Amino acid sequence: MIKIKDLTYQANDKLILNNISLEIEQNKITGIIGKNGSGKTTIIKHLSKEIKSKNSIFIDGKDIDNFNVKNYSKKIAFVFQEIDRTEGFTVKEIISLARYPYKKFWSDYTEEDRKKVEKAIEQFSLEKIENRQLTYISGGELKLTLIARALAQDTDIIVLDEPINHLDIDYQIKLMKTLKEIKNKTILMTIHNLELALKYCDNIIILNSGEIQDSGAVEIVINEENIKRAFNVECSITECMGEKIIIYKQK
Repeated sequence: MIKIKDLTYQANDKLILNNISLEIEQNKITGIIGKNGSGKTTIIKHLSKEIKSKNSIFIDGKDIDNFNVKNYSKKIAFVFQEIDRTEGFTVKEIISLARYPYKKFWSDYTEEDRKKVEKAIEQFSLEKIENRQLTYISGGELKLTLIARALAQDTDIIVLDEPINHLDIDYQIKLMKTLKEIKNKTILMTIHNLELALKYCDNIIILNSGEIQDSGAVEIVINEENIKRAFNVECSITECMGEKIIIYKQK
């Protein structure tokens, strides 16, 4: 379980996060929503240790500062917004890098490693492009590749920073549907699309100016009042063809 306790962060005399305390439910998809600048990515950066958490973030009761790099990589996998099209690497080779924390010094990948990689490729339907270099695949395929790599890392926790950002709608739906089908993983993601969050997330955290506005089950937290307060826009939530949709009102 991820536990964040009294996390405060200030940069250039600006308060970015103010006394954030959270517990992320195990084996669920939790989405973090909020306006740009509300602090969503800053939480991810603390989790990844890009920013020091100062004894505020714990995984399974252990301060993340007390994990070494290799053991932390066995516990939690990250997919960031910035995408690097590493030249010379194929899709399969990039996904295989996820098994590096499990390799012994100078040893080759084991049969178990290969099975984890093949399973991730299959789960994200990447078989047709697994031998292509990253420079010859689309942005959507690249994002799926990086998330498949996180899955092959075989961690209890996967953290995704805006995984559907800049993706065509078909890739957005495919990605969210695939994440929903993954079992026994705790998935934490920042997300802008409220309708996809409403459909595929189990829990939601709303950040507003660096503070937690609300958190809990998605069907409770995503409501007209919270959307108006967090995004300064009026809306109504209704059902269409058995699914909830959000209708935004023009000012």
